[in-house]
Amino acid sequence: PGQRVFLPLCGKTVDIPWLLAQGYRVAGAELSEIALRDLFAEMGVVPEVTETGAHRRYSASGVEIFAGDIFELTAETLGPVDAVYDRAALVALPEGMRELYAAHLAAITGRAPQLLVTFQSPVAPHPAGRPGPSKLCS
Repeated sequence: PGQRVFLPLCGKTVDIPWLLAQGYRVAGAELSEIALRDLFAEMGVVPEVTETGAHRRYSASGVEIFAGDIFELTAETLGPVDAVYDRAALVALPEGMRELYAAHLAAITGRAPQLLVTFQSPVAPHPAGRPGPSKLCS
């Protein structure tokens, strides 16, 4: 409790209110301001919105989320974080961007410890012997 946890590509995840209820401070980054407005509305909180260069900062007691391109978020703008909680942000990105994302995340968080929640989609054999999408993924 009291530590600052960063949630990249957070959207309007229910993890934010839960982390706040556990006594953590939350920082996040999200491209969609619609998701952020919905998040704060669902929490019953009116955020203060300020401009921070390339981002718009939505903040309220214990939480601040930076709206904009995460690749333009700097360590100086983000501020210090104690941990990173990546709940499927990595897999939400195209495969070709994942290495760049991982390096950027490490750079802006000072290499804070990270919890990465991810998944792997099942792959069924393709009739021609090539991998193909599983019926579970259709």
